[in-house]
Amino acid sequence: MPRSVPHRPMLAPLALLLAASTAACVAESPLTPERGTAPALSAATASGAPRRRGPDLAGCEQLQAPAGSKVVAHQWAAGVQVYRWSGTAWQFVGPVATLYGDPAGRRQVGTHYAGPTWEGRDGSTVRGSAPVPCAKRADAIPWLRLVGTPGATRGLFRRVTVIQRVNTTGGLSPATPGAVAGEEARVRYTAEYYFYRVR
Repeated sequence: MPRSVPHRPMLAPLALLLAASTAACVAESPLTPERGTAPALSAATASGAPRRRGPDLAGCEQLQAPAGSKVVAHQWAAGVQVYRWSGTAWQFVGPVATLYGDPAGRRQVGTHYAGPTWEGRDGSTVRGSAPVPCAKRADAIPWLRLVGTPGATRGLFRRVTVIQRVNTTGGLSPATPGAVAGEEARVRYTAEYYFYRVR
């Protein structure tokens, strides 16, 4: 007598459907991240509640915000750093990341894209320039301090004058050459961003 095979629910198709629908809900920026890149905030970025006094810059004191600056936002980012092969070297194109208001990546508050530009859900933007780097880890992109130039008169970023990128993981350019000129590489990274204004 043939043995009956117990019924097993088909979980794989359901999991694929849920993953696809979740990915479709992620807001896209001018460069679209590869599916599945967010949120993957590492332990390095999941450091607790937002700090209103800025990050610990031990070893990177040159990244301090000017005296009298006040933290107006502290956000966590998960996404990719995009590079393009020129035929002889990898050239940086820009970031493509989602910004979160909590270290667990549950509350999306904006996007980060080439410029570099940060855009809040309220439509306000700030562009960074004049980067001051600090190579904190050999296996991650540097920490930075940038001058902020707001692009709006209203919203979260309207008065931001200084931006810090800290607690980075990943994001370095590929260690091996590209196959053809124009080839793109998207390297996952996470970071925390602090936004300041002068009091």
